[in-house]
Amino acid sequence: MPEFSRSDPPDDDGLSQSDSVRERIIGLGEGSVRKSYYPQLQEKIRALEAKQRELMAMVGSLKERESELEGLVSEKNVLLREVHHRVKNNLQIIGSLLSLGSDSLMTEAEIRRFSDTRRRIDTIALVYTQLLNEERFSDLETAQLVRSVGDSLYLEAGLPLVEFSYSLEPSGLMLNMDKAVPFALLVSELISNALHHGCPEGRGRIIVSLKRDRGHVQGRVTELLCIQDSGPGLPKYSTEAEGHTMGLKLVDMLAHQLKAEWSLETGSSGFGLRALFWMPG
Repeated sequence: MPEFSRSDPPDDDGLSQSDSVRERIIGLGEGSVRKSYYPQLQEKIRALEAKQRELMAMVGSLKERESELEGLVSEKNVLLREVHHRVKNNLQIIGSLLSLGSDSLMTEAEIRRFSDTRRRIDTIALVYTQLLNEERFSDLETAQLVRSVGDSLYLEAGLPLVEFSYSLEPSGLMLNMDKAVPFALLVSELISNALHHGCPEGRGRIIVSLKRDRGHVQGRVTELLCIQDSGPGLPKYSTEAEGHTMGLKLVDMLAHQLKAEWSLETGSSGFGLRALFWMPG
């Protein structure tokens, strides 16, 4: 096989025989079509290399921005946690002040009104406590919220002879703060009514259920909350009826705020009073 060196005599184009052979091997010899495109190819390669450097610089910038955003999100969560914590503490202080003020009241009706007000404030504080426990700071799942409110009210009522049970189907429906607070207050009113009016002499049964429901509201999917008790039903003409009416008026206002529908059924199918509440899913 012939060998070529840098001392090979140049050809007519001024190239050594070795350079000519090399160009013929890679397709850049005299008359080659590739040779005419070679300068353009080199230019495109340089352009692509420049674009690559530009993209790498952009990636580095995006990574820095991502790191900054992660820091801002972390800072926001810390601030939200602090705000929720302070709101919860302030609500608990207000509830404690109401409890102290109730000691000077004389009538059962006055004590009951103070107690209801304190319960509602405690329910709002419970929403913030739940947010802090979940570390979400923005929304809560309906089934968890119902159970939290129910457990709190049942323990506070201190009625061991009342059979209190749940039938909750977690649907994944999340409530932001604009909805979580009125929903918790609504659940609190209905369960409180069942505990105090649906369980005479501290005995009875209460069932709290939550499930997905289709077809009730023009075919839309809704969350159906049902709270039923084994008591005597809704009194019509008694001093207790006034307490029922005030609570149910609040339920009606809260349902309107949540764009929901609700109804009461009394005295049939083995229960005394059943409250049904449909909330858009």
